[in-house]
Amino acid sequence: MSAQADAAVVLHDRDDGFGGRLDAIRDGLWTPEMVGERMIEAIDVLHRSVGRVGPRRVGNGWPAFVREWEDLLDEDSWRNHQESRSELRPPPDRFAVSRSDHALEWLNRFLLELPLQRDALWLWAAGQALGRDVEPFLRKRKRLAEAAMPMTLNRINAERERERRKIGRALVAEANARMDLLRGKGKLTPERRARIAREMHERAVSMCAGIMPLAEIRPTDAMPDRCLSPRTYHRMRKAALATIADGLNLAGEKPPVEDLLKGYEA
Repeated sequence: MSAQADAAVVLHDRDDGFGGRLDAIRDGLWTPEMVGERMIEAIDVLHRSVGRVGPRRVGNGWPAFVREWEDLLDEDSWRNHQESRSELRPPPDRFAVSRSDHALEWLNRFLLELPLQRDALWLWAAGQALGRDVEPFLRKRKRLAEAAMPMTLNRINAERERERRKIGRALVAEANARMDLLRGKGKLTPERRARIAREMHERAVSMCAGIMPLAEIRPTDAMPDRCLSPRTYHRMRKAALATIADGLNLAGEKPPVEDLLKGYEA
C-alpha cells in the first residue's frame, strides 16, 4: 500500500472534518491549504536559522523582504521582532531546512512572472510565521508609494519625452533620406515634399499616442509589483497558493505524507 493510501486510511478511520484534504490524499494532489502550510513552515525555518537567508535559487527575495519589513515597521515593533529570535527554540534540523528550501524554490519556479502573487505570498507567510499583522505594513507601504508619486511621475514623463524625441529623430532622418533620393532624381516637387511631411506627421502621432505626458499616476505606478491594499493582497495571496498547487499537480509531484497528515492529531 502506498504512503498516500496509508494516510487516507488513517483519516478515513477518523472522519472529523478533513473533507478536501482526504480527497487530496486519495488523489495524491496538493491543495492550496497544504501549500500555505509549507510556506509558513519555510519562513519559520528561515527565522530560526541563524545566518541563513534561504536557498540560492530564491535570490535576494528574502533579504529584500526583511529590509523592507524593517523599514516599514516602527522601531519598537522591529525590536520586539528581533528579540523574538532569541526565544529558546531549537534550531531547525537538516530535514526541516531541506523542506524549507524546497518550498521557497516554488516562488521562482511558479511565481517568477507573477510578481503580485509572489509579493502577497511572501507577506502572508511571513506575517503568519512571525506573528505580524500585515495590514499596517500595507498601509505604510502605500503611504511610501503615495509620497513617491510626484518623483515617479516626473521620471515617467521624462522617459516618455526621450522616447518621443527618439521617434521624431528617426522619422526626420527617414523623411530627409526619401527627399534626398527624389532630389537626386530631379523628382522632388513641392507636392511630394508636402506628402512626405504629412505621412511623417501621421506616423509620429500614431507612434507617440501611447507615450504622451501623463497628468497623474496611481500609487501602484510608483511601487509596481507590490501589494498596496488589503483587497489586492488577499486576492493575490489566494491566487498564489492556487498557482503553486496547480503547478505541482501538473508536474505530477505528490505531497509527502507529513504534509497530507498536517493538523491531524491521533
